[in-house]
Amino acid sequence: MHGKRVGLLVQRQRYRCQQYRCTCVDPMPGLDNQRRVTERLKLFVSQQVLTHPFTAVATEVGLNEKTVRAVFREAVNAWNRTRTLATPTILGIDEVVLGQPRCVLTNVGEQTLLDILPHRTYEQVLAYLTHLPQAHQVQWVTMDMWRPYRDAVHRALPHVTIVVDKFHVLRMANAALDTVRKQVRTSLSPTQRRTLMHDRFLLLRRAHELAPMDQVLVETWTKNLPLLGQAYHAKEAFFAVYETSAPQEAEYR
Repeated sequence: MHGKRVGLLVQRQRYRCQQYRCTCVDPMPGLDNQRRVTERLKLFVSQQVLTHPFTAVATEVGLNEKTVRAVFREAVNAWNRTRTLATPTILGIDEVVLGQPRCVLTNVGEQTLLDILPHRTYEQVLAYLTHLPQAHQVQWVTMDMWRPYRDAVHRALPHVTIVVDKFHVLRMANAALDTVRKQVRTSLSPTQRRTLMHDRFLLLRRAHELAPMDQVLVETWTKNLPLLGQAYHAKEAFFAVYETSAPQEAEYR
C-alpha cells in the first residue's frame, strides 16, 4: 500500500466434515485460494514482471521467485484464453534467438506481434498456419530465405504470394559484389592493391551516401577495373529497383 509492503493477518475458521473427514475454511473474498496472497497482489505481480526480472519482483513483494513465475504463468494462460487476434492480410514470418531460434509471426500491416513459437521448425510453423483462423484473409507473406518457412506456407496457404524481405535480397547483392572484388584484387600486383584502400567499405555503400572524395575514388576504381565496375553498377541498379514507387517502373528497371 502506497509503495510499501503490507502483511495482512487474517483469522479464518476451519471446519471438518464428519462424514468424509475433509476440511474447509471460510471463503475470503479477494484472497487467492492456492497461495497466501491477495488477488490485488497477483495483479500487481503479473504487471510488474512485464518490465522487471522475476527475482526483482520477488524481492520487492516478499514472495518466492517460483511463486512469481507461477502467478505470471497463470496470468498469461488467462490472457491466452480470452485474447482474439485478427488474421492479417500481410503476415510476417521471421525469427528471434531466445536461448534458441524461435519463429516470430507478425501482422505487418498493423505492425503488431501475433505469436512466438517455441521453435522455427517446419512442423511447428505448418501446425500454426494450418490452424490459423480465417486463413483465406492472408494475401501476402513476408519472410527471409529459410526454406522451412516457404515450404510450410506453400502447404498451409497455397493461395498467398510470398515476398522475400528486401534486407535479405540486398545482402546477397552485396555478397556477390564482394566476391567479384576479391577476385579482382587477387589479379592485381601489390602496388595496385595498395591503391584500393578501404575498397570494401566504399564499394558496399550506396553511391549517393558517399562523400565527394569517396565518389572520386570509386569512380576511378570502376573505370580502371572494368570487371569491378560492371559488378558495382549492377549492384547499384539492383538496389534502385527497390527505390521505385510504381510496379511498372520496378519491372522496367
